[in-house]
Order: sequence, then structure tokens, then C-alpha cells
Amino acid sequence: MDVAVVGAGISGLVLAWEILRRKPSWSVTVLERGTHPGGTMRSERVRGCLCEHGPNGFLTNVPDTWSLAQDLGLGDRLLPADDSSDLRYLWVRGGLKALPMHPAAFFTSDLLSVKGRLRVLLEPFMGRAPDGGDETVYAFASRRIGEEAASTLVDAMVSGIHAGAPDNLSLKAAFPRMAQMEEEYGSLVRALIALKRRRARENRRGGGPMGPGGRLTSFDEGMEVLIQGLARELGPRLRTEAQVTRVEPGSDGGYRLVVEEKGKVAVLPAKQVVLATPSFVSEEILEERFPEVAWPLGRIPYAGINVACMIYERDQIAHPLDGFGFLVPHGQGPRMLGCIWVGSIFPRHVPKGRVLLRVMVGGARDPEGALLSEGRTVDLVHAELDRILGGIRGRPVEAALFRHAKGIPQYVPGHLERLGKIDETLAAHPGLYLTGNAYRGIGVNDCVREARDLARRITVEDEGTSTGTENDGASTAGATGAETARRITP
Repeated sequence: MDVAVVGAGISGLVLAWEILRRKPSWSVTVLERGTHPGGTMRSERVRGCLCEHGPNGFLTNVPDTWSLAQDLGLGDRLLPADDSSDLRYLWVRGGLKALPMHPAAFFTSDLLSVKGRLRVLLEPFMGRAPDGGDETVYAFASRRIGEEAASTLVDAMVSGIHAGAPDNLSLKAAFPRMAQMEEEYGSLVRALIALKRRRARENRRGGGPMGPGGRLTSFDEGMEVLIQGLARELGPRLRTEAQVTRVEPGSDGGYRLVVEEKGKVAVLPAKQVVLATPSFVSEEILEERFPEVAWPLGRIPYAGINVACMIYERDQIAHPLDGFGFLVPHGQGPRMLGCIWVGSIFPRHVPKGRVLLRVMVGGARDPEGALLSEGRTVDLVHAELDRILGGIRGRPVEAALFRHAKGIPQYVPGHLERLGKIDETLAAHPGLYLTGNAYRGIGVNDCVREARDLARRITVEDEGTSTGTENDGASTAGATGAETARRITP
């Protein structure tokens, strides 16, 4: 075959589909060891509520996933978040505090102390980062906006996106846009003002203090709609329950894949191979014949995460649930990282009279949280929700728990140097590529963009516009670690 894609997460599927769009005569096969494609991008109804195993949407501040949906003919199934979900909260000092919606409100709120707010005002006068260092997210934030704002605002944002610790994440790897804003404008405030003016000219939706702009968007039946659309396009080229255990050099300059499928072992030849699997899975596949590529892959850490979908009757909860949900900065008491009020964001995903609260537990700073039993996780989450929301009458109607033992890769300091080493080793093996969310972005938009870019590069190199010896391969994909799902009826 021309291209073998190992792994049917979002990036593997997009990559194969884009290659076929550009080269319809090519033979392309996607091999997925699981029973269904999509990795953790899976949606299911529980008591009428739509529960997401993994990503609950994508942002429209960049066009990647939105345009993919249009290209797949899924435009009429896109579901933007409700306007009422713009309001977001933090659990700080024993209470839910609304995040200010504009700068003036920020400086009059009590989210930070007076001293903390005054320190933020000094941001435009802070110096640039010293050259040559791999600054952490926390070091960057505390340098620019002060330790209090970094420990409250930035900590919560990092937990909500990466389930990580800001003092152990590389700024340039995890949030390259922030580093670019400082480099280009010398100040985050000056950068935000310039970007706001640009968005106003282009009539685009802006961001806020807790994240990028754009509107969170899903589909009428959840994010799995996107996976189903890609799977339909690929048809029989997608093979599930086909586990690739090893990749080795082929005699003709290509590669051979050892595949276990339906109780049999087969060897499949391929001119080019793309591993769209988590980095630790790619390490296992490559370690025997390509140890120099495999070794740095195994050094990329992951954080375990549990996603608990808690379903209640609406009259059990007095809180208005008037917004997106809340995040919990580290050290504020609760173990949960945050909670999303799904029915306020996507009313079509939750039937009238019900409440779906999507809670995250675990992460890099609480690895034991991801190892709690199903019963203990539900008890913990219910007790903390009861406290935070001001009281819940009775137990949840039902709870669905999705466990991701190695859920989210952590871009720790030295990550970009590690990527350079991976790229260097891949350059010696033309036609062998890596893609996965362990490399250059964990979001759905990142996955889609990098997969399409890699597909273009593979097909253009075949046309002779490149020497074919360059392989800067590590991109991004949506596949994540092994997942288990359990439903518990209290």
C-alpha cells in the first residue's frame, strides 16, 4: 500500500482522508487496535444526557475543525454554545466568584486582592524573558502579572486545559501564542489591545482572561459526529481490531507492519507509515527496530484523568447554573479540577428537567485522584459539588465515569528540545512519520491542522517538490491513552 496510518484518533482519520482527497488513486489503510475509531472522542447518551468521553467541543477562533466539518458535509449539524454560557466562575477562598467579562470589571472585582490587581496593572512595564531559557508557564505568568494572579487565574486555566502544573509546563511548548505575544508586542496588555482592534475590524469573537477567543462548538449529537463522518468517508480503508505490534524496514526501501487481527498475525508492506498513536504506544511499536526514535518518545509524561458525568434532576440543585461552569485553582480545597454545566452550554444535549455536570478529577498534581475506584470517585465528586453549589438534595440519578489512565500529555520543560531530537532521528528514515497530541498541541483544532498539514507534505513530497529526506514529523493527533468507561447507578 502507499500509506499505512496506525491509529484512528482524530488525527489519523483526518490524515488519511486528506491524503485521499489529494491522491484518490493511492492505497491508504488506517489500522486501529480498538473496536471503534475516534480514541477518546466518543459521545453517548446516558438517561437522555449526552456524555463526552473526551473533548467536549472545539473553539472557532481558528477555522480548522469548523472548515473540516463543512468539507465533510456536517455544517448543518454544528452546535455553537449558548450565549448564556459566557459567564465562568472560579472557586476561590471558599466561594464561587464570577470571572470579570471586561477589564474594568476585573479591577473592581474581589477575585484578587487589591495588591494583586495593582500588580496586574504593572504588566506593560515588565521586561521580556531572558534569552535561551525554557521558561515555565508559572514563571512567565508570575513575572508578567504577579504571583497572586498566576496562582489563581493561570493555574486554573492550565488545570482546565492540560490537567497540568503550571510550574512544570514549558510556556513555548504548551502556550506558544503567549510567548509570541510577548516577543512581538513586549507586553500581554499591548498584545490584547492590538488583537482586540483586529478582531473588531474582522468582526470576530474575542477571548477573555481565562482562555482564547472564539465560541465553543460541538455537534447535535456530540463530538463523535465528526469521527463518524470521517469513518464513513474512509469506508473499508478503516480497519478496527487491527493492532500493529511492530514496524520494521522493508526490503524495497519502504516498511513492513506486523499486525494482529482477528486472531491472526500478518505482515503488511507500506511505502510510508504514519504512527498516529500516543507517544508511549509509538515507542512500543518502534523500540525493536528503531530504538533511536523510540527512546525520546518514552520520555514524554502523561497525566491520568477521570471524567465523571453526574446526572441530577433539576429540582435537586438550587444553584441557577448560569454559565459555563467553574475551575478550581490548586490549593483551594476541592480535589476536582473543574466542572462544566453541560445543559447551560449545549441545551440540546440535556433533556428538560435534568442537569448534567461534567467533572474532571486527577491530573499531574493529583495522580492518585485518577486511580480512585468508581465508587470513591462518584462519592468525592458528589460531596464536592454539594459544597460548591450550595447543597444538592439527594444522590445523582446516575453517574458515568470515563477513566483515562494516560489521558493528557504534559509538555514539561525540555519538551521542544525532545521534539528536536525526535525530528532528527526521523530524518534518517524517509517515509516514517509521527503524529499525536503528545507533540505540538493537545486541542482538537491542533489535531486537525497538523494532520492536514502532514497530509499535504506527504503528497507534495511524492510529487518531487521536496527531496524526501526531510522529516520534521512530530505533529499532533487526538488519540490518547487507554480508556475505561463505567456507569454507576447510585
